[in-house]
Amino acid sequence: MALAGSGERATASEAAWTALARPGIIAVMRHALAPGTGDPAEFTLGDCSTQRNLDARGRAQAETI
Repeated sequence: MALAGSGERATASEAAWTALARPGIIAVMRHALAPGTGDPAEFTLGDCSTQRNLDARGRAQAETI
């Protein structure tokens, strides 16, 4: 986990949770790996099958998160 504004980097540990409790600290999280760029031409928000989905590596990352 990167802690924006603090100049710190931490793993998801007690230290990270403690840092997040400080005033002015926020967490920014990006989704796991989903190969490609942008949304597909037939993208429909309510239909996951039309969206750019996680690959096997992205699913492993999501499980870790």
